[in-house]
Amino acid sequence: MVRKHEATGICLREVTGLDKGPNTQGRWNRIPAECRLRNQALCHFNGYITGIQFRDGDVKKPLHTAENFYNHSGKKTRNQWKQLDQFLDEHFKPEFDWRKQCDWEENFVNTDRSYLTISLGFVVSVSIPYAKFKSLDKRDADIPRVSELLWKTAKALKGLIR
Repeated sequence: MVRKHEATGICLREVTGLDKGPNTQGRWNRIPAECRLRNQALCHFNGYITGIQFRDGDVKKPLHTAENFYNHSGKKTRNQWKQLDQFLDEHFKPEFDWRKQCDWEENFVNTDRSYLTISLGFVVSVSIPYAKFKSLDKRDADIPRVSELLWKTAKALKGLIR
């Protein structure tokens, strides 16, 4: 399902986050489940290595909760990876191969890495119809109009989490 933002006329879709996490005040629950695309970023030295993108239907029980955010996000040393592995198995359905999606063995297990950082997050996807851009951007002097649309878009996205 795609929602049209009234102020900009652009489409906002696939937005979600922690169901009742910090600073969300339950706003994410307003977004239809079929639009939610969640992400777990797996990082090392504060740099993104890979991630696991999934929808609500891919999990047996909710993964993005405030409790999991506070208890399972953050740095995990190699000796904690077994618990992380079990934690993810407890949440993902067996047919959702989270290990394959993030190349778990290649990116972590079979490396010299001694830790990883896990972040429970979300994916934001914005669609601006080509016709909308085409109507705004006809000559060089139109750049402020295009910039204004992009600025309003960013403001609308920030409004979803405030």
